[in-house]
Amino acid sequence: MKNLTVSLTGEAAIKVDKPLMERVVDNFFINAVENTLEGGKISIEIFENTFEIYNSGIHIPEDIIKDIWLPYKRGDKERSNTKGTGLGLSIVRSILELHKFSYGVKNIEDGTVFWFKWT
Repeated sequence: MKNLTVSLTGEAAIKVDKPLMERVVDNFFINAVENTLEGGKISIEIFENTFEIYNSGIHIPEDIIKDIWLPYKRGDKERSNTKGTGLGLSIVRSILELHKFSYGVKNIEDGTVFWFKWT
């Protein structure tokens, strides 16, 4: 069990396939928990037409950041001790593309942000 700080700000009502979007949010959240070090922070922000989830900690190496959306591709082993299959973000990508949402990930000063946008 990790000691993490988690916060949520904002809300939105969007027309989506609810079970599929729950899977997206669940995957983003689980990845954030797995990749946040003890005592770290996770924050979820919903504003205008954007959902973002931030986790403090180790960056995703820039040379593989675009590949993490592909099946069986995983981030840097230093970022995670999990035993996942590497399919989670590939499934997320498919769901977000099905909804015609843009999406991405970026390293920021003290962590990583995953996001998606709707119109």
